[in-house]
Parts: sequence; C-alpha cells; structure tokens
Amino acid sequence: MDILLEVLMHSLLLILWGGSVIGAIVGAGMLFVPTHTFRINEYFSRWVDTTAIAAELDRPRWSERFFYRHHRWTGAGLMLGGAFVLYQYLLAHVMRKVIVFLKGDVYGVVDALSAVVVIGAVLALFIGLILFGRPSLLREVEAAANQWISTERMLLKFNGMNFSFDRYAVVHRKAVGTFLLLGGIYAACLLGKLLLRSDWLILLGS
Repeated sequence: MDILLEVLMHSLLLILWGGSVIGAIVGAGMLFVPTHTFRINEYFSRWVDTTAIAAELDRPRWSERFFYRHHRWTGAGLMLGGAFVLYQYLLAHVMRKVIVFLKGDVYGVVDALSAVVVIGAVLALFIGLILFGRPSLLREVEAAANQWISTERMLLKFNGMNFSFDRYAVVHRKAVGTFLLLGGIYAACLLGKLLLRSDWLILLGS
C-alpha cells in the first residue's frame, strides 16, 4: 500500500509539474509571440460535434428478455452476491479491519458506506430470490421504473462553443501572460524541488 501511495503521489506531482511548465510556456508566448500563441490556440480550439455520438448513446437498449429467459441464473447470481457481501460485512467484520487500517472512522463515513452496502446487499438478495422463483412479480415494478429519460435537451446546453475566456485573454494579454509565466515558474520550481529532493515523501509520513 505504501508503494502504491508513493507511485500515485509521484505521478500526481509530475503531472502538476508538467502543467506548471506548460503554463509558463503559454504565458511567455502570450507576452513575446502573441500571434503564434493565439494561432496555436485556434488550432486546438476546433469544434468537435458530438451529436452523432450522443444520438447513439441516447438510444434505449432493452435487456429484460435476456434476464427473463435466464431468470434462474440471474436470480442465483444476485442471491450469491448479496449473501457474500452480507457475510463479509456482518460476520467477517470487514469494516472493522478497514476502520483499523484507516486509524478511525472520520465523521462516520465508513459507517454510512457500510449501511448503504448492507441495504444494497439485502435488496439484491431479495430481488434475486424473486427472480429465481417468481420473476413475474417484478413486472409491475419494472414497468413503473423502466421509464426512458432522454438527455438530448441536457446535452444541447453543452453542445456549443464558449469563447469568453479567449476574448478575455486577448483583451488582457499582458496581465494574463504575466500571471501564467510567473505562476508557472514558481509552481514548477517548487514542485521540481520536491521531486528532486524527494521531499514529497514527507507528505506520506515516510
């Protein structure tokens, strides 16, 4: 676990350092070669229409026939899964081990997640039992819950270009460029120092 945390922290610092360097380069470009910088920005600001992709994703796909045809296998799988989760949480005391590993349950988060998981496992066990024996009992519930919600209108709000930041950067080119240059250099130096001297291991308590 310590090795995994070290790898994740090191990767995060590298990504942040790379972003700082890119920010400094963009800031320098806005100050000294603004024409080429905004031309590159126009190249990367090309519009990609996602209407066709959204239309394919926003299409109902019915899987009820498969579950009703194999209702015994589906019900048995749900019952086994629900029983396994209940065993791990209620008898094997998995959450106690998690709390000990985390050195305490901060703000009761683990208890809340445990309650959600246990309730979900009980529902899975109950639904699996019905699917295994009398799947027809679920048809009314399925008909009430199986309503199609189209996301086309919601996606239309995001399916447009917004140039407000670009216009602001062009109008206030020197201020934005100076901020990006100085901020990028400062962040890159600070993060580079942490990476070179391995001071970031202190954050992990190593």
